[in-house]
Amino acid sequence: MSQDNEDEAIPKSSSATAAIVQFIERVGRPFVPDVVKSWASRRLSPNDRKRTGGIWRDSRILQLQNDWWLTNNSDRPLRMVGVEIDRPRVKGDLIVDGPRAHDGEPVIPPKATVPISTHFMVPTRKHHLKATKRYDFTFVDHNGHRTRKRGIEYKPERQRVKTTKLNSEAIAEIADQDEKALASLLKEEIGRYARHGRQHGGLGTISAVKGNAKIKSIYQDWWASDRASERQDIVVESGPKIVSEIGDAIVEYASKLPEDRLAKFPSLLLDRLDRDREYYGVSYLIVYALWRLNRLEDALQTVYERYEFKPALVDNIFRRSYVNRVLERNQQYGYSDVLGLLNGMLRYEHLHLVERELEKIEWLAMNTSEHPFQIAQKITSIRALRIANRE
Repeated sequence: MSQDNEDEAIPKSSSATAAIVQFIERVGRPFVPDVVKSWASRRLSPNDRKRTGGIWRDSRILQLQNDWWLTNNSDRPLRMVGVEIDRPRVKGDLIVDGPRAHDGEPVIPPKATVPISTHFMVPTRKHHLKATKRYDFTFVDHNGHRTRKRGIEYKPERQRVKTTKLNSEAIAEIADQDEKALASLLKEEIGRYARHGRQHGGLGTISAVKGNAKIKSIYQDWWASDRASERQDIVVESGPKIVSEIGDAIVEYASKLPEDRLAKFPSLLLDRLDRDREYYGVSYLIVYALWRLNRLEDALQTVYERYEFKPALVDNIFRRSYVNRVLERNQQYGYSDVLGLLNGMLRYEHLHLVERELEKIEWLAMNTSEHPFQIAQKITSIRALRIANRE
């Protein structure tokens, strides 16, 4: 039998087909051409059923993933030991949920068809998927027989590169001086977040500090397994606190306003909690400022009402949501960063949160569709600590 089998389409095995094959092998072998012999004795029939291809993070690496039906035409189990791409010569991974040999190799029972997946990381030139490409796949069994599937086609993926631009306001067109000052500070935070935001493990100008030392990553938790019995979800001592250069500047500006203008200032902040405005990406800073102005409950209620997507019937039918919009990188995590800020507040400044505020934070975490971080665990720990310290 030739080791490099041709890529003729093979029908599924059946008793009638098997009988015909056996008859040809036993009676007609001396009289049939070699190509028919090769087809009749073919042990494995790969049938491609799904394929995907895309540029990996490094634009010079092409990721190819395929799902196959592999049919064992022989009377003995076949162990698959490898799969390759011929040009360029690259070895891939075989993934199957079915039976495996003791060494982990996929096993295909005789006369059976099993689903199997292959995965390749193919070195390639930049922008390789701009044109349709074809690859030849070779499957190798434990006997060393090689079965080839030729010409699997990969078409360039359509990628949406146009981003949704959020509404921006021009400072020069704002008449109210308090609103102009607020917009100027928020725009500065937008620039800071672009340089030190979610992609870099930060939260703009917001950070936790202890004395003069800055604590890295305010909203992420790194719990050590060797200290699992200790209280690690919240900081017990009163030293650490949360600060923000821009957020504290907003609070300082508001504190110097006369009473009539100060009463209107929180509404300027609440108005800018909006998914469709440029300040969506720095919603965390608006919530921080409102917290320092003793309006945290209003801030969280507004965030939930405006940011939590409540699909109507037509949205469910067409699977529409805000997530479908393609935003710029520094605008994508506005809602999630608010929850990240709350997670940090509970960790470092829970001593300054009253029970009513804890309940509002807990309610938001329980009802949001975003990842709630470790908010529920922290609130439970805070309440337990307060009960233990109660005289």
